[in-house]
Amino acid sequence: MKITHAIFWNGKQVNTAISLQMAKQTKVGMERDYGPLPKGTLTIKAVR
Repeated sequence: MKITHAIFWNGKQVNTAISLQMAKQTKVGMERDYGPLPKGTLTIKAVR
């Protein structure tokens, strides 16, 4: 059973990543593009 990590932007799912590492890279990329994000704007949840 694979676990994917869903990325939520302000509570809306915008992306999924294969691993937590990829999810974190996505977050870093978004912070680079949009500047520092308010806490809780981008959340990562493990989903099956």
